[in-house]
Order: sequence, then structure tokens, then C-alpha cells
Amino acid sequence: MTDLRHFTSYAPRFGSYANPVRSRVEQSPYYWWWYALTLNEDYAQLCEQQQRQRASTSSDSDKPQSAMLRVYEDWGDVRYDGDRYRAFCDWWRNRVNTNEERGAYLFAEPLRGKWTRVLTDEEDMHDAWHDDAQVLIALPVHQTRHHAHKSLNRIVRKHIAEQKGRSVSDPRLSKARYHLNTAVQPRALKLAFDIWDLRNDCAVDVIPQRISKNLPRNVRIARAVGLKHKARNGEVADKADEHRNLSTQVARYLRTARGMIAAAGEGVFPTQQQT
Repeated sequence: MTDLRHFTSYAPRFGSYANPVRSRVEQSPYYWWWYALTLNEDYAQLCEQQQRQRASTSSDSDKPQSAMLRVYEDWGDVRYDGDRYRAFCDWWRNRVNTNEERGAYLFAEPLRGKWTRVLTDEEDMHDAWHDDAQVLIALPVHQTRHHAHKSLNRIVRKHIAEQKGRSVSDPRLSKARYHLNTAVQPRALKLAFDIWDLRNDCAVDVIPQRISKNLPRNVRIARAVGLKHKARNGEVADKADEHRNLSTQVARYLRTARGMIAAAGEGVFPTQQQT
């Protein structure tokens, strides 16, 4: 089950598999990684080619694989029709050949072979006694819970090194098959892709009618997503300055989104430089 696996970054919550809650899905950076890959035209062409060649006996499999083909073998066909959030949910929950959900297969930390447990089998106790990676503890049940906790905490501190600060959730330390190459804020990813969608006429939400159609397109997009012009200290900006500033911000977010889309095809997300 996916909810029993550990993810270094925030795994998606769907609310309902049949009708995923958009706001919940968008809180996960894994959703934006998937979405970036769906926008990669080269990857979409690869999906089409692989679909046509599935029954082929060509010797091309003996050739060195491109990074994108290796991504395809793990991620599969991400093309979809209809609701993108339902498509992502179906893709995430699809079982791969390990019988894991694809989301867990790609992004979850490897399953640990040993967990904290009560040993009831003599063979297990013998194995734990001779295993340097385990600590065998005798816990008298007649003592108070308070004293038991104190004793256990002291033993844990002695045998297990503590990880502090950001290192605990640093995605770069993940052992998953795929992990983010830096910590990201989902709202920043959403902003970049919302701007991309509006610019490419594929947005879930259209530009509100209250925003004048007489404004430059990038300015309309900036206002639709809530970008603001921040004047420098002492600067008195006119409308032209404001429009130029907003248009520049939109262009910067578009470059960021374009970079993430390209990087997703190589199995990397996000790009190193973020807006």
C-alpha cells in the first residue's frame, strides 16, 4: 500500500480516486514532475513510437539506451485525455511489474528488511543477536511506561545517530529510484505551470473576464496568476514600466517551466535554477 511507504517529498493525497481533489493533488511536487513530462513533446513522440513497436523483434534493444528511453521504461506512457488530475491518479496507482503502485515504485524509499518489532521466535532472536545492524533489547513489562520510555530513549540515542535540520527531508539524500534534485515549494511549481498553461491555451482556469482583453497578453496572464509589480525604492513607475516588469516576470516563469519540461524527459526535476 502506498500510504505505508516513506516518501522524502510530499506524496499526493487524492481525496477520492474517482474524482481527485485538485488542491490536494497540486500540493505534491511529484504531480508537477509528472505534468512536466506530459508536456514534453519528444517524450510524447517516444510513447507513440514505443506503442507501435511493442511487438517488434528489432535488435534496437541491444543498442545503448537514451536517458529518455530509460525514463520511459520506468514511467511508461503518460499521455492522457480528459481530466488531468484523474489521469495522474490512475497513473500513480497503476501497478508495475513489481506489483507496486507506480508512484511508490518510482518515488518511495526502498523497503527496509527489518523493523522495530517484538521477537517471539527463537531463530529471530538468534539472528538479531548476531546482526550488527540490530540492537536486541529486553524490556521488563512490570515497569512504568515512563521509565520504559526513558530507558529506550537512552538506548536509541546511544545506537542510532540523530539527523537534524533539513538533512532529514533533503531530497538529495533519498535512495528512491527518482527524487527531486532540490527542495521545492509546490506553489512555485504551480505558478510556473499555471503561467505556461495560460500562455499555451491549455489552462484549467481561463483568464477572468474582469481582466481587460486590451492589455498585453503577458500582462493579462500576470494579473490572472496574481503577479505584482514591485517598484524599486524611490521609483515612480508608470503603466508602461509596470507592464514591462510584469511581462518580464512572466517570461522568466515560462523559461523555468520550459526547462523543467525538458529536464523531465531526462529523468530530472526540477531544473537547477528556479524562479
